[in-house]
Amino acid sequence: MRTFASRTIALFLACLASAAATGQTPAPAAGPALAAAARLGQEDTVERLLAAGADPDRQDDQGNTALMWAARNGHYAAVQRLLKYGARKDLRNDAGSTALDLAFQHGRTDLVALLRDAS
Repeated sequence: MRTFASRTIALFLACLASAAATGQTPAPAAGPALAAAARLGQEDTVERLLAAGADPDRQDDQGNTALMWAARNGHYAAVQRLLKYGARKDLRNDAGSTALDLAFQHGRTDLVALLRDAS
């Protein structure tokens, strides 16, 4: 059984494909879909949303970005793809934490190293 978030992402991707076929630009809702995909570690979906123009630095109502969610939840490949598309690692959420801080707080040592060393 697919989760609500997975169904929402699938529906959103279908909408993006339809918009791309008609030459339309991506909707602002790409940000929440990107955050959901990053939070769930769906790196292929993250890649597709970013390629379709989703803003990697869009912040949710608590100031979290897709990069923060991926780092917090230990999704290495999603973090790599977000960084490849220019996600800013210096942004802070409402609690004052960066993606690096969240990776550290949740014991994601591989991501701490990746985020620390990323240019």
